[in-house]
Amino acid sequence: MKKLYQQGLSLLELMIALALGLVLVAVAVQMFISSQANLALQRSLGDLQDNGLFGLDFVAKDLRKTNLGASLAVLDSNIAQGGIILTNNNIIGSGNIRLTGFNASHLSHTAQLANTSNFKDLKSDQLTIQYKTVQNIYDDATFLRKMNNNSLTAAERQAVVGYDCEGGRIVLEDVINQVYIIQRYYVRPTTTSSTTGTNNPHLALYCDAGRYVWGDLETALAESEKDSPNSPTRSINVSLLDAGQVVIPRVDHFRVLLGVAEGEYNDSKNFRYLTFKDYLALPQDNLPTIRSIKLALVIRSQDPISKNNNKLTDTFDILDQVDQKLVGGEDHYMRQVLTQTIALRNALGEDLRPKAQQEQNAAEGATP
Repeated sequence: MKKLYQQGLSLLELMIALALGLVLVAVAVQMFISSQANLALQRSLGDLQDNGLFGLDFVAKDLRKTNLGASLAVLDSNIAQGGIILTNNNIIGSGNIRLTGFNASHLSHTAQLANTSNFKDLKSDQLTIQYKTVQNIYDDATFLRKMNNNSLTAAERQAVVGYDCEGGRIVLEDVINQVYIIQRYYVRPTTTSSTTGTNNPHLALYCDAGRYVWGDLETALAESEKDSPNSPTRSINVSLLDAGQVVIPRVDHFRVLLGVAEGEYNDSKNFRYLTFKDYLALPQDNLPTIRSIKLALVIRSQDPISKNNNKLTDTFDILDQVDQKLVGGEDHYMRQVLTQTIALRNALGEDLRPKAQQEQNAAEGATP
């Protein structure tokens, strides 16, 4: 009987098999690396969209309430209850009134606070607005009738009609009491962050909300007018003192410009954009009215991406601030400059009072 013998692979066959195997493994690894890089890129793009566009839309919705309940349907730094708080006159008009829980550092201002920007020699702006609470439960006639008849139940008075930027409830009782909401948007370092691997500090856009009651301010103003020069200063509480709530995380810079106009609203040649600082430097007896706000945010992705997948840069144009460089230089994060212009629809009226009366009312903080 003939015996059968099994022969092994030759050295050449083994080397060929190993080479083919290595090629297949290399292709699989390359595909895995490429897919991971593409996944990181898509995730970063989605993160920029979610973080930036949706966050900016949230801010814009609140900013559209600006100047609601102001003493005039126009806006400058002297209008009582003016929507953009540039001076204390925008809250109290004039009078010997002290605001507790609110000071000069809470006013809208241009680049004053340190550690608020990741760009060299820059600081972020701060925007402080106010608006009157309104109800959305009843039509105006029904609401006025219920108020005049004192027929609103306790449950109705506690019905939620909205929220401030920190998530604080605004109830129907606040509308009845003519409560004004103050919201301060500013950038500061975050206490915690899941983003690592960058030389640029972790910053975010925060919002701090406070409120005051119009009746309290009205009473304080009336009492202040009766006081003698040596009488104690009257005060109302605003309570804008806590750390605020993150509105948009991973913000490298925040810029705000005011769209102002002189003369008729439709006269485009009189329309221009100014910083808060430049606006307040204008003659206070002839201020142009504020028609809009232009915002710019530089936002960063949460996760780093491969530099080969995206043309990363450390230089950006942020509205009027051109060719600005990051403090920590280029890193492996995607960034995007988001801008939005918001027309202040509650400040698009015209001040038709005689000039002398305008100046007198502005000095007195009076409602015409």
